[in-house]
Amino acid sequence: MASFPPMWDYDQPIGPLGADQRGPYSAGEMTQYLFINHYHWATSEPPLELGAPVFVGERDTHNRHFWLWQVGDQWKRTWYLLAASGDSPFGDSRHCHRWVRAVEAEDENWQAFLAHEIAYLEA
Repeated sequence: MASFPPMWDYDQPIGPLGADQRGPYSAGEMTQYLFINHYHWATSEPPLELGAPVFVGERDTHNRHFWLWQVGDQWKRTWYLLAASGDSPFGDSRHCHRWVRAVEAEDENWQAFLAHEIAYLEA
């Protein structure tokens, strides 16, 4: 399973999200993040051709909010794009305005993936 390093913002506060907005990143920002990381880290593969991200779910914990998206590529792989805001995922005490990371999906059970990611961060 491939994954890429997270991208985050400590210093750029986000305003309130609109009723139609699903997370602190736009779909374009998330696909650009995935494309650039794939290009940089997966040098043996040609550049990704990505479909449109599809929102699949969100969860709240006591100190973080998570939004999960799926996007497919030209090789029929599915990628999860996990966006979040709240307490820093890096173990420090700062509030992180937003972060996103990409993980290649091993299966289509997004609920189990999201529960695993939250459990890992909350431990």
